Amino acid sequence: MENGLSYNLGISLYDYKSVVTKYFNPTGTLSTWYEGAEVGDIWGYTVNDLFRSQEDLDSYLSKVDMTHIAANWNTGDLKYEDINHDGKVNNGTNTIGNHGDLSVIGNDQPHYQYTINGGVSYKGFDFSMLWRGVAKKDMYFYRGSNIYWGFMGGWWESCLTPEHLDYFRDQPGSKYSGLYEGDANINTDAYWPRPYLNNTEEAKNKNHANTRYLQNAAYLRLQNVQLGYSFPRSITSKMHLEKLRIYFSGENLLTFSKLPSGIDPVAPVGFPTGGEFFGTAGSGRLTYGADRIYSIGLTVTY
Repeated sequence: MENGLSYNLGISLYDYKSVVTKYFNPTGTLSTWYEGAEVGDIWGYTVNDLFRSQEDLDSYLSKVDMTHIAANWNTGDLKYEDINHDGKVNNGTNTIGNHGDLSVIGNDQPHYQYTINGGVSYKGFDFSMLWRGVAKKDMYFYRGSNIYWGFMGGWWESCLTPEHLDYFRDQPGSKYSGLYEGDANINTDAYWPRPYLNNTEEAKNKNHANTRYLQNAAYLRLQNVQLGYSFPRSITSKMHLEKLRIYFSGENLLTFSKLPSGIDPVAPVGFPTGGEFFGTAGSGRLTYGADRIYSIGLTVTY
């Protein structure tokens, strides 16, 4: 260009879908693949709310049997819905033909992955950037995911942020219990369920994938930004160089995600010990987010 201005822009979008066409599973059990299954499907329960009051809890339990999930229920526990209206909440025979109150609530595979890259240069200066993202992905974090849930049955594993303090409390606080003393402690409109130190009690609110705590793991990240300057030929020729360029580079500068703060949507889970958790690749302990990296470089071409 006569004015020395040039630019480029590139956009890519791709997707895939894997469906099981043949697999030996004569009973159609949901614990393994079956014909017609889409890889990544998350089977779970429908949960719209918590039990906000004792009256609500007593009324629901008088009509719906939830002993398949747990024997004991308290206010602040998840209210699993009886979507097939048979008077009980369970997974039937856990087969495609009889899955009780289970349904496909999401898919943990990344869909509509995209990149946006562009650059501009003018009179020796150049700028480039790379964005990457996933438009659709679901995740359900089981109870081992301490950064997600905050409160853990093993208190030494609890990992609290201010977001986790919005947990269910229906009793006045004291000097030794609750967040606040007196009625100020009561928080029956909470997002998070009642926390437990007992593993059995904790499991009923976390171990069963459900719609209330299914997470949107879509994200957009500014993967790389680079700003550089190439010295003109009048200078490089005196130095007997073909090209001399100095640049500044930044990695992972911005991430837009609906996951709780501190969770890296690109690599949300560490300890990859088998992939037994929907939407994750390991035992549930979470990573703390991608590091921002800044660097300055010099490119010399003889």
